[in-house]
Amino acid sequence: MLIMKYFTHIPVILAALLCLACNGQKTAEPAEAPAQESLTQLNSFQESNEFVTVNLSLELPNGTDDASQLMRDSLTAEFIRIATQVGYQEEDAGAIAPFTGDPADASAVVTYYGKAVSNYLLNLAKADHEQRIGYLKEDTSIPDSTREQLMEEITPWNFDFNLRKSLETVTYVIYSGEGYVYYGGAHGGVTGAGAMTFNKSNGQQVMHFVNPDATLALQPQIRKGLLRYYGEYGEPLTDQELSERLMLPEPDDSIIPQPKQIPFPNAAGDSLTFTYGQYEIACYADGMPSFKIAVKDLAPYLTDEAKAILP
Repeated sequence: MLIMKYFTHIPVILAALLCLACNGQKTAEPAEAPAQESLTQLNSFQESNEFVTVNLSLELPNGTDDASQLMRDSLTAEFIRIATQVGYQEEDAGAIAPFTGDPADASAVVTYYGKAVSNYLLNLAKADHEQRIGYLKEDTSIPDSTREQLMEEITPWNFDFNLRKSLETVTYVIYSGEGYVYYGGAHGGVTGAGAMTFNKSNGQQVMHFVNPDATLALQPQIRKGLLRYYGEYGEPLTDQELSERLMLPEPDDSIIPQPKQIPFPNAAGDSLTFTYGQYEIACYADGMPSFKIAVKDLAPYLTDEAKAILP
């Protein structure tokens, strides 16, 4: 999911949301990995100038077995998916040409997309910077000293995405994809699919921990989790207030959907963390609502692929 606001292309978000958005609410991260870790290789790219900063990283398992290869393929595909979601207009789609080298060369893959993203965004960021400078120069209501300060404080564009291992147990390993983009607007946006959980025995990503058809049955647990989330951030709500607070999709806006992000287990495998994306069920200022549900409370709704890796 990618949420962005821009200086000249889309109206700036309401000031009230900006005040609340500084609460530092973030996607919940899996716990630290236990000792039984397999070897991995980290590939990174960083480039920064006056107009744009790009930071990319991709961590992959080193194993030569089929399971490790399948995980590498899935992780590389996710990295490329995010790296090519660059820009904010329709014409930006397909702006980054596919990598034509050896896909097994992760360092070359990361370097290629890092340079491609940096070069593409540089021209857009320069144009945006010049436009902002022009607006400030034309606005005669701004004192000269303030105008100079505002020019110096124009924030460079930013494109970050890191896909790294965050947890490993005997039966599963989790790689977490977290990214952030800023294209000159009131605020940036979060990118990435969140946690990717793999069955270590076969390298398959767990796509569904909970039966997608169990949404209605899960309403009590989801609502309790969201009430805990708001309470932990100093805003306790009643069940009715929660219903009024959320922005739920029609036609049945009384049913809270399961998150688009796939839940992930903790190190003990006795709970799953559910995380909603920006704007998925709530306003930007509410962050990315996240909470845990005990696996024992989800037992009737767990999928076979979940049962295969959970204790």
